Amino acid sequence: YSDERDVEVCGQRIIYMIHEQVGHLGIFVSSKIANHEHTGIASIMDMIEVLPPGLYELHIDHIEGSGQEKTFTVDLKRRTFKDLNQALGDDRTDEELFKAVHRYSMTQTQAYEHNLRPLVKAMSNETSAQFLRTMHPLRLQRSIWSSRNPLAVATCHLSKAMTGTTDNQQSEDFVPAKKAKKARHSSDSYARVKLPAIESMQQDNLFLQVEKMFMDSVRVTLDFWRDWQGRYTESMFFGIWSMPWFREYGESVGSRRLLNKDELHELPKVEEALTKISEGSFNEAVVRMMILCNIVADDNIDRDQLMRLTEVLTEQEPFSQLLNTELAAMIHTQTLIVRFAEDASIESLNTLIETKSERIKAFKLVYYVVGDKSEDRNYRTLSMMNGIKAALGLADTDIK
Repeated sequence: YSDERDVEVCGQRIIYMIHEQVGHLGIFVSSKIANHEHTGIASIMDMIEVLPPGLYELHIDHIEGSGQEKTFTVDLKRRTFKDLNQALGDDRTDEELFKAVHRYSMTQTQAYEHNLRPLVKAMSNETSAQFLRTMHPLRLQRSIWSSRNPLAVATCHLSKAMTGTTDNQQSEDFVPAKKAKKARHSSDSYARVKLPAIESMQQDNLFLQVEKMFMDSVRVTLDFWRDWQGRYTESMFFGIWSMPWFREYGESVGSRRLLNKDELHELPKVEEALTKISEGSFNEAVVRMMILCNIVADDNIDRDQLMRLTEVLTEQEPFSQLLNTELAAMIHTQTLIVRFAEDASIESLNTLIETKSERIKAFKLVYYVVGDKSEDRNYRTLSMMNGIKAALGLADTDIK
């Protein structure tokens, strides 16, 4: 992608989360740190479809309580590629080297498809495929001790015989109560052997300090070799693929990425969307106004606003009559119109809604999604709402 607008042109919704303590694996494990991230992500997964395309960062703040009573706020903040570079301290110059890697990979793929793939397909059938699946080490290490193995069956019967669950099961049912109680008491006495008390070791103990020193040395050694391997691999990669002939080798690789970000408005999708800036009706106007107030002006949409947005665009009339594909196409088109022609998108709202009653109804829907409370709206949101109100020719008395 050239920048965040390119993501919107493609109709993609990219949501990322950066946690100071949880890495990319921490999102998928049930650790205490990442527990509320799991809940926050799961709570908005079914509402992503109504979110305008773009690049967002997931924020989870104001965590209170614990367990099922835990409460927190989930915010989706609109980000730019510049924000990513500032947050991660990196640029995109390294991507040029991957052109040669990509061409080399494609060459290997083509060589396999033209030379080896026909031979493999000719020699393969369902029987050979099933044999390879059966002989896979992860399956074989379990199936080898299944009931299909005669040795495993014999071992199972031998185990039952040793524990007395086959021959002695009937005789044990007729053991007198006193003897059974005595036997259980004797077995409990052996099972509950009281070990002598073990005192806690003093922190200044020599052996404890040696143990800590040894564990610290192991940890430092492992960290050193891990960092060294990463540095070595990275230096080898850049040392090889940054050579002039490899750079020349990768220059012929075509890329959809535009070098000039100002040329994005010349893409066919953008030009097609801008031709529809004055086309549409009530639905298009409401979607455009919501994008202007929630995403453009505020650069942020919290979970409550996203829930209200989902409610309006999926449950209330006349949006409930739209198909999911129609709603997605409408959101995509209006996002491009707002992003590449913001002023014209506001001025053309009065052409989409002609009657005053529909204008009032549309503005009230936007007012409901943005939030009725004053703390839900910042200065930029208020300014945008006032601009939309002026473009629609509405007064404050019309909204009340």
